[in-house]
Amino acid sequence: TASFNLNNGVTGADGGTITFHSTQAAANAGTGALSTPYVSSGGTIYVRSTNATTTCWGTNSFTLTVNDNPDPLTTNLTLCESGADNGTASFNLNNGVTGADGGTITFHTSQAFADAGTPTISSPRVSSGETIYVRSSIAGDQGCYGTSSFTLTVNDNPDITTSNLKLCDSGDGTASFNLNNGVTGADGGTITFHTSQAFADAGTPTISSPRVSSGETIYVRSYKASTGCYGTNSFTLTVDPLPPLTIQIAPNDCFSDPINPGKFVVTSTTAGLKFSLDGGTFAVYTGEYTGLAPGSHSIKAKDD
Repeated sequence: TASFNLNNGVTGADGGTITFHSTQAAANAGTGALSTPYVSSGGTIYVRSTNATTTCWGTNSFTLTVNDNPDPLTTNLTLCESGADNGTASFNLNNGVTGADGGTITFHTSQAFADAGTPTISSPRVSSGETIYVRSSIAGDQGCYGTSSFTLTVNDNPDITTSNLKLCDSGDGTASFNLNNGVTGADGGTITFHTSQAFADAGTPTISSPRVSSGETIYVRSYKASTGCYGTNSFTLTVDPLPPLTIQIAPNDCFSDPINPGKFVVTSTTAGLKFSLDGGTFAVYTGEYTGLAPGSHSIKAKDD
């Protein structure tokens, strides 16, 4: 329905007093006059113009037509925050409209702006989350339009925290790293490890832990299945080389000679080492060992 000002349907009364009627018979009889404005879904209005002096009258008619307003259909939009990790995402607003019902679509930030048709907003739209109001207008059709709305939601990407890992050389220039020790916070996601940023973004291929490495950068992905959002970070694996050691056996030394007991001297170009003899406690030592019993002995060094 629509509310019509019936006076707008009369362009000339020819000196008479105008009344409106729902049938020709009522107009002829001058009875059952309609008031204006008049709410109608459409139909014919009969007009009577009566000259008060002569009581002569004439009739005519016009039609009321109600044009349908477009009924735009919408759907809410949800995205993960952008790579800038600032709580926003770039939305294609057209994806929020599933049906324009024959009209031309414009987007607005309030219901009042949608009703007025101005100002509009453009697509794509960078947003941290809001309600978008849609107007569907039919040009030249008495300014008919319809409105609807949809919401924009931005889901948070997991913010992973990491720590670089460092181990001593296992003897061949490599070390076995527990990669889980490099992740200090997953922010609610499931962790996977990768050898490049591109693989972390794709989520595949993954690498397992522990990982034997001579040193590299490990890329971490934390994925939230509930939102489909993920975040990435990285940490480094470093293998510290073993300290270079030189062992000097005393000249002409025989362990069985009580006059010249067993002795050897350990030296290194690395300062500040601690030594352990035959599995004993590591301690700062001059590096000279004497009075050793006959047999095999082992010396270990470490840099704290």
